[in-house]
Amino acid sequence: LLIEPSMKKTLTAQISGRPGKTLVFVRTQLGADRVARQLRESGIMAGPIHGGLNQSMRNKVLEAFKDGRLQVLVATDVAARGIHVDDVSQVVQVDPPADHKTYVHRAGRTARAGSTGAVVTLALPHQRKAMEKIIEEVALSIAPERLDNAGAAAEGVEPSERPVPDEVWQSIIAPRPMRGRRGPGRPRPDGAPRRARPAYGSRSR
Repeated sequence: LLIEPSMKKTLTAQISGRPGKTLVFVRTQLGADRVARQLRESGIMAGPIHGGLNQSMRNKVLEAFKDGRLQVLVATDVAARGIHVDDVSQVVQVDPPADHKTYVHRAGRTARAGSTGAVVTLALPHQRKAMEKIIEEVALSIAPERLDNAGAAAEGVEPSERPVPDEVWQSIIAPRPMRGRRGPGRPRPDGAPRRARPAYGSRSR
């Protein structure tokens, strides 16, 4: 889709709000954080995944996407290499791919295991020639479609515009509580008395 810069944010939310799981691709880590935040502000549960997050955070976000707590996963190309989710309904390329190999890699994240899927690329006017070259190299029988307004591709899907509460997002990325250990003087769960420990240097008889 050929769009104007002013349409990008709105169109990303409208397309990402369609039913099913959506994998959004961006070029940078900052872009992933920004787009995920903007989607949550539009009422769409989204989270970023990129190399700037620690492994624990990436695991939590990916697990939430797999089990459906996250509707949209916003990823960089590097982070997406470890993503294996079979039921992704669509791939949205907010930042067009750098080359045809990247396009194929991104597009391959949907329509897996015999299912169907869609790939949507948002390209700005100055990116048209690069996208036409990629389309030719991939041998796709499509041509870039120009949109004059964001609603033309929304298919009636409008984000709620009610921001996702921050506590909902935090509940996904919050550290798991550690299992407590009994400290000195705390009773045993079964009520049995605690065994006395011998003093340092003493010998048991």
